[in-house]
Amino acid sequence: MEQDERRARLEEAAQLFERAAEDGPAQMHCFRSAAHFSSEDGAPRRAHACVRPATRGSRRDRLLQQARDHRERASAGARAAGSVRAGGYRERVPARIYAIANQKGGVGKTTTAVNLAACLAEAGERCLIVDLDPQANATSGLGLRANGHSTLDLLDGTPLGELVTASSVANLDLVPAKAELAAATVHLSALEDGERYLADALREEATAPYAFVFLDCPPSFGPLTVNALAAADRVVVPVQAEYYALEGLSQLLGSIDLVKRRLNPRLGVAGILLTMVDGRTRLAEDVEHELRSHFGGLVFTQTVPRSVRLAEAPSHGLPVIAYDRRSAGAEAYWKVAMELVDRT
Repeated sequence: MEQDERRARLEEAAQLFERAAEDGPAQMHCFRSAAHFSSEDGAPRRAHACVRPATRGSRRDRLLQQARDHRERASAGARAAGSVRAGGYRERVPARIYAIANQKGGVGKTTTAVNLAACLAEAGERCLIVDLDPQANATSGLGLRANGHSTLDLLDGTPLGELVTASSVANLDLVPAKAELAAATVHLSALEDGERYLADALREEATAPYAFVFLDCPPSFGPLTVNALAAADRVVVPVQAEYYALEGLSQLLGSIDLVKRRLNPRLGVAGILLTMVDGRTRLAEDVEHELRSHFGGLVFTQTVPRSVRLAEAPSHGLPVIAYDRRSAGAEAYWKVAMELVDRT
């Protein structure tokens, strides 16, 4: 029931935003660099549009308001229908925790984490991203930076609630990362039971405010990624549409199975997501055929195309659905988000 309601909200929100983009006045949004931050708290200043705004009272504005109203009604209905048991007892549904992992770099892990969370947040689900990569790309990709507290403090025992930072996307929060997180690799390796620190930090009561939690992993199978897998319910594995990206995929899935057997019995693979697909090339077609032949239904039906808008969005501190919601990349991540809900 809860899964059907989430999918319905996602489909409705995606359709409304698609209609708004088609019927509203043409707009191209241009924002200043995400490097503009408030020195006091690290929050991004308001982005500056450099092209004319939408006409006041346009159909696009009305549809966007309709989408917001729909999300509020759907959320209220879901709470009323799904969280009340006999005798008036209210049961809190645990957050679903996803690790976005692949030991290879440049395959779209951070892009996937940020945009899946943004799509679900737009549909009314409260989401959290935990940036576990010392490069802090998920942090900068949302127009934020770590001033003071970061994921390193989370691993050191600071309560999750004290580290969460609100992003510019409604319903989407972040635990930011900074370069000092690299030191945690050595620190965690030296500790007894060091692979379970994140799982302890993300226990059910800490993540209770959220429906979905996304763990953006670094491009290695080190202590930070092992911590993410030990804390997660499911893993999403982005794979670039190139043959080099296929190398080591079976080994990665074997490592995930090892973590499942030794550390986290509930861990499973949500799916393999093919990213940076260039439909003009035979190579992308061959790689997709190879993936589906070997892994079957484990591969997401929807693929993510190679897109200039997807590449540009992080430099403006925005997910692609906020940067250009009419782009092919935005449409692809809406569909991936809906498929992910189906696989939940």
